Amino acid sequence: MDDLLTPVSTTYLKPRNDPEPLFTEIKTTTSQEKQKETGVISTADDAIDALRNQPDYDSLISVLQFLDSHRTASAGFSLSAPSPKNASVIHLLITEIAPNYWTLLREGNIDGDAQYEAALPPDAGLFLSCLRNLTGLNAVITQIRGLIQEARLGGKEQRRTDLSLNIGILLSVLSGILGTDGAIPAIWNESTRAIANTALQRIQSQKLSSILTNGQIVSTSAEALEIIGRDRIRDDIQWLGDGLQYSTWIGNSIVSWTVSSPGADGMAFSSELFQKSLSLQHSENLIKIAIDRLLLSKERSVSAFTQLGFSQPRSSKRVINILLRHLAQKYLKDLTLDDISPDEKVSAVAGLVKELVLNDVTRRDILINWCASSSGAGLGDGIGIRRAVVAALSQDRDAITAVLEKCLTQFGDELYIRHSAILQQDVHTQLLLLAAGYVHRISPIKLTLLMRVGTYMTTISNRIGSTQSRAQFLGLVVGESLSALVDDGKKKLDFKMEQTQTEEAQQLKSLTKVSDTISSIDPILSNPKIEEMPQKRKSAMLNKTVQKKTTQKKKPVITEAKPKAIIEEIDSSEDEDLAPYSKDSDQEDSDDDATLVQRNKPKPPVYIRDLVSYLRDSESYDKQILALQTAPVLIRRKANYGSESLTSSFLAPLAAEAADTNTGPDVLKLQTFTARYKSKTKSKPRVRAIPNTTAALLATSFFSPLTAHFQVALRSAKPIILNHALLSLYLQTLGITIHAAGPSTLSLPQLTAELWDLLLG
Repeated sequence: MDDLLTPVSTTYLKPRNDPEPLFTEIKTTTSQEKQKETGVISTADDAIDALRNQPDYDSLISVLQFLDSHRTASAGFSLSAPSPKNASVIHLLITEIAPNYWTLLREGNIDGDAQYEAALPPDAGLFLSCLRNLTGLNAVITQIRGLIQEARLGGKEQRRTDLSLNIGILLSVLSGILGTDGAIPAIWNESTRAIANTALQRIQSQKLSSILTNGQIVSTSAEALEIIGRDRIRDDIQWLGDGLQYSTWIGNSIVSWTVSSPGADGMAFSSELFQKSLSLQHSENLIKIAIDRLLLSKERSVSAFTQLGFSQPRSSKRVINILLRHLAQKYLKDLTLDDISPDEKVSAVAGLVKELVLNDVTRRDILINWCASSSGAGLGDGIGIRRAVVAALSQDRDAITAVLEKCLTQFGDELYIRHSAILQQDVHTQLLLLAAGYVHRISPIKLTLLMRVGTYMTTISNRIGSTQSRAQFLGLVVGESLSALVDDGKKKLDFKMEQTQTEEAQQLKSLTKVSDTISSIDPILSNPKIEEMPQKRKSAMLNKTVQKKTTQKKKPVITEAKPKAIIEEIDSSEDEDLAPYSKDSDQEDSDDDATLVQRNKPKPPVYIRDLVSYLRDSESYDKQILALQTAPVLIRRKANYGSESLTSSFLAPLAAEAADTNTGPDVLKLQTFTARYKSKTKSKPRVRAIPNTTAALLATSFFSPLTAHFQVALRSAKPIILNHALLSLYLQTLGITIHAAGPSTLSLPQLTAELWDLLLG
């Protein structure tokens, strides 16, 4: 039978078991990985999806470039305009990208020590430009505050290690956003330029000024630094938690913006920001920065200082007081009482005061009151500032006369004589004598009339009748000095006492002869240096190493040759007088081959999956060493991610049992660790809910009258209720009423129907 059937073809239903080769090629991860093309980001949704899906470095840079190119309102999306998509992008950048990529972005692509020459690498600057707006600034502060609150909930033993790392990263980001003098105008421009409505621009400006001046940046940063430890943070970040350095930064930023001649809106915002910044702790430092850079520098701008410091009358008095104190301590502290000759610095300060004060009635009145106030009059300073102020006021006849009248009235007040400090009475006496001398030279009749009234006689009588010897002495000196100006010969008042013949009395009497002129302020102009923020610790270390290298290299010393063997050399050269030059001290070129330098170094891993892939790549030494270097920090940052409930429910009971086992028998303990853990995990009794007894009254007593009277108000010819502010307040009241009624209110369907009829009808 087998011979009758011949096979035509053979088909195997199962594959043959062919012997496999002894050696098979195992492809490494580097050969298996293909270069993924970076997706094209064309819309905001694409950017959000890319940020959510743990992007690689190239994908992140493409997203940041897209966001940076869409900061203006184009294609229906603007990173500067407040919107839900904008908030989503900023939230992802702060919560997902910053903790993973900020350290890598800050290092940049520059190799060696050259990376410290620039302030920030381009990629880090691109990341910060996306956050340099009101939404980004607020998001960073809010995220830091949330991490601080989370760290405060647990003790130091239970604190997660990743919290300190993330707080430090966010502080570094915040320092990068605010760390330049041009940060404030950049944030303001980014927050307002994409908004067409003027009212919304005003709201954005108010929010920005509130964030910068309400102290939350300093307080939040200081609390964060306290949690992390200041010794673990670089010096260029710690200024955020220092009130003095923060006021210095905001002062330099405002002044730099003002000097650059901004527009009308920018100048108005900078003025508002300066006025609100006066509520900060070290506001005196802020005013001194504005004085030095806008009034006392060669590139001065009096109009800019006037708009900043005197835009609000309530703060003008404080600015003037600090201005006079600063001028006295900086230029006029060396002037003594016995020197009555004209001084160029006194004349220059008087010219500056005249330029700032006398052209405005309000500021002139403030300066007049300063001469007779208890806290003013240059108390604690030398005579120079009082001479300058009186010289400036002497240019206005009414002003200098008002100063004399105020000082004379106060000088004879009995309560003032008894209770005022002697130092205060001394400076007011000096002002009185200076003003009397100027009034006598400007209008002698006015001084004569003042001395003929009963007020002057009462003043001298109260002074002489005082029980304090110093008060009597000042009264005697003033009486003889004023009488010497007005009376002649025998009518001149002379008490013939030894007190009025002393050297101090003669110095006080000579103040009526002081006559300072108003001159140019050039003698007090200078070029103040802008206080810079602390430099980075790495750059400081770099400078130290450079200095060490330079100090180690000593210049070759030219020494005379030692006498050798007696060999006579005949040289026909005539250049014996030329001194030999030392060898060039420039560094020699490196012997490294440029072709062997690896340009495309791998980026440090920022996710656990990247770390695992780097460790598995046995063919790349760079990836292996990079993974080992970055693994500790990355694992500490990601260790507690998503495992908080597992730690508390699984590990805590095991730890309690282990503690009971190792600490001795339970009989000797008041309470075991296991019992403590169980007592902590017991559910606490819930607070008894308070019944909503007002729900029945809300519908009949509040909601129905509001809707009924609203319908009546609409029928009038000019309904006032249609005002935007009043209408929004009315609708908010209705919403609060329904919310207070609660979901169990019986009349809730009726209330809801009436509300919809009111809104949609």
